[in-house]
Amino acid sequence: AQCTSLLRLLSALGDVSGGGRLVLLCAAGTGSALAAGASKAAPLEFPQLTVQRLFLPADLDLLAQGGPLAALPAVVDGWLRWLSSVAAALPLEADLLLPAAGVAPHAPRLLPLPPPATDASLPVVEPNATYLISGGSGGLGSALVRWLLDEQHVPPSHLVLLSRRGGAAAQPGVRSLKADVSSADSLATCTALAGLPRLGGIFHLAGILDDGLIMNMDAARVRKVVAPKAGLLPLLARCDELSITPPWVLLASSTSSLLGYAGQANYCAANALFDQAAAFGLPARPARLSHLPPPPPPPSILTLNFGPWGEVGMASEGTKAYELSIANGERPMPSALALSCIAEALTSLRTACAAAPTASVVRQQYMIANVEWWRSPWPSHALLRDFAMPMPQRTQPVEVVAAASAGGGGRTREADAGGSSTKARKGRDDLSAEDLRQIESDGRERAEQWMRGRLSSWEEHQPLSDLGLDSLDLVQLRNAFNKHFRAKGRLDDEVPLSVFSNANQTLSELLDKVGALVA
Repeated sequence: AQCTSLLRLLSALGDVSGGGRLVLLCAAGTGSALAAGASKAAPLEFPQLTVQRLFLPADLDLLAQGGPLAALPAVVDGWLRWLSSVAAALPLEADLLLPAAGVAPHAPRLLPLPPPATDASLPVVEPNATYLISGGSGGLGSALVRWLLDEQHVPPSHLVLLSRRGGAAAQPGVRSLKADVSSADSLATCTALAGLPRLGGIFHLAGILDDGLIMNMDAARVRKVVAPKAGLLPLLARCDELSITPPWVLLASSTSSLLGYAGQANYCAANALFDQAAAFGLPARPARLSHLPPPPPPPSILTLNFGPWGEVGMASEGTKAYELSIANGERPMPSALALSCIAEALTSLRTACAAAPTASVVRQQYMIANVEWWRSPWPSHALLRDFAMPMPQRTQPVEVVAAASAGGGGRTREADAGGSSTKARKGRDDLSAEDLRQIESDGRERAEQWMRGRLSSWEEHQPLSDLGLDSLDLVQLRNAFNKHFRAKGRLDDEVPLSVFSNANQTLSELLDKVGALVA
């Protein structure tokens, strides 16, 4: 409910072209993950809107504590003003953690690491242990299973795949169990789980996409995408009941939940559960009855935020997601490289666990992706402050000024890179109707010239949907339009998403709208 209410608020704020800043107060735990994650898509869909997340530990969360102070409006107002001032003092930070009263807030950063030094064939898991793989029948799961069998020499009978469909595993000897990890009842009726020895580890890969704009997102679409990820909690609870809890779990997250992604608010929300589990830990276990034996120690957590894989998975070559990744500067990774990164991360986790005190929970998080940051939607993201992003040398101008008009005069069309759109519009009240028509025609031609290089089909009287453009394509088109024409000085303000988002309008209607804006 919290997440869907926030999405409704974001949708309403996104319709306001003036922009603004929204500060979200988030509990420092997995309880706030859905809302915090979903909010990361907002600036990519509504660039005029700034969203900051302020994570509060329990002892600073006045409203969560309750009590007499939380019932005093003046106290609550002062508390909110203080938190607002903390966020306002660091306006370029997307995420802030307040560790304690009187301590400066912390801001997360991605720290660049060298390519993996660990050979994917070197042993990084115990080959005689049993491993549970949820979502093991998907593309990533199949690649992981092959790696465990061929490179890590885990016997097939020691690999257990868990999926809603069940059915025989693709690899001979690998066990496949039918259970819905998001349902405690389904896990309870999967009797084969009770026969497993204590697990050596869990690879939680389950996931699903249902992309859509924030304005089109509803509770059902959020639940659909969140359920496989949230299934980690009932799965671990069932492992506790059976005393087979592993020493670690590997959680397959996404770059989307770290950086945000247009059209994936629900996917950002789902994966944020894993990100915040790595940052703050899993929820406390329910107390056991006194006559029951104590549960095994909770598992250590390894969250891996994957970029697209090029050979398997949701963004494999030939899919629309693959083409979108390329356009956004995300180069899909070969499976061998991604698996080497997994091996490196598991080696790091095992080393940290060996050095930690007995029964300590180690939490680690890595992003595994190949991104040309300068081409991506995120070059100015706060997480990337420590990254160097050299742009390639340009040997030719980005655009060539159009030739003189048909009448032979010296009139030019574009390339006024520094001009202000406000200045360009000054004095139009004094122009003749013919001059105004010419300006509008020039604006439409300017927009058409830009758009022709971005559409594979060009039929001006066809609806955008018939040209193969869905809502996500239109978000990308609008963001690129804003970026280009603001850089050219043709726009003072961001063009609202509503101008582009109607896929039923014709291309001609869209050109008329945007042409008037850049005339």
